[in-house]
This record gives sequence, C-alpha cells and structure tokens, in this order.
Amino acid sequence: MIQTCAEVAIWCADNEVPAIFRAQDPPAQKSVIPTDRPLAPHERSRIVRTLRGASLTTDPIPHAGLALACYTQVTSPLRRHADLLMHYQIKAHLQGRRPPLTADQLEHGFAALETRMRTHGQVERASRRYWLLKEMHKRKSEEFEVEVLRDAGRRYVVEILENGLQALWQADGRRSRPGERLRLKI
Repeated sequence: MIQTCAEVAIWCADNEVPAIFRAQDPPAQKSVIPTDRPLAPHERSRIVRTLRGASLTTDPIPHAGLALACYTQVTSPLRRHADLLMHYQIKAHLQGRRPPLTADQLEHGFAALETRMRTHGQVERASRRYWLLKEMHKRKSEEFEVEVLRDAGRRYVVEILENGLQALWQADGRRSRPGERLRLKI
C-alpha cells in the first residue's frame, strides 16, 4: 500500500498532475533504531512522540516518517475523500483530459480535508479502544503483562502487551521506569 502510494506520488510529480501530497518534516531529534531486534513498546512510544505531524501540500516534498521523496494516498477512495479526489485527477490525466482540480483548488480544500482526516482517525482509534475495553471488561479479574512506557506525573502510561492498549497506572508510591514489565490487574 505504501509502495503504491509512493509510486503514484512520483508519477503525479513527473507528469505534473495536481495532487494532494502528504509531507512530514524530520523529527527534532534523531532516534537510533536497533537493526538486530524489534523495538520494545517503550522505545517505539518514545520515538513516535518525537515525530512531527504530517501535512497536506500540492508540492511533492519529502515524507520523513516514511523515508520517501514524496507521498500521496490513493488506496482507499471509498474511505478517504482525498483518495477519491486523487482518483479523479489521475483518471482525467490518463484519459487525456485536464484534471478537474488545479493545485490552487486542491490547496483551498486542505483545511476541510485535514479536519475530516483528523476526525476519521479519532473515530477509528475510539472504536478500536471501545472494543478492546469491552473485551478487557470481560476479563477484569485477570492479570495482564504490561510494559511501562513513560512517567506521567504521579502515574505511569503502560501498554498492555497482549493488545497494545495504553492506559494510566497509579503506582501507589512505587517507582517504575520505562521498559519495566509488570503483571497488573485491570
């Protein structure tokens, strides 16, 4: 999916098709990612927190998080409005017609698109969290293995390793550190 979107972005740039590109500046601090093992949850969380948000542009500029020269989204036209607009742009060009939207017209719609995309992401995350919590409620007397992600004042953010759900844990005076694994009841 990412490869397809990256190739379409390059094609749009090469063919001067007005497109909605997703760009992302590099993180403020460079992270060292081990090559000999997967990242632990606390390491992944720390790195993700350094990433900058992606933005929409009509210029084919780099997407640092994906390490790509340029990137667009086209693989979910039924789910994302921006992908559908890209399909209209590409189809018109392939048919020898001028794309229906200019770069200026695309840019004019970015605020509404970004709002929709942000809302869509929030709904997806809330839905996933709801169903995970519903499942966890059935198992409320069980212990789960968690990893401490970070200190959050008097509490800690932990990740339930079984399903990736993040939650706050009140440590009751106990000191903990990122990466520590514990067994906790929900």
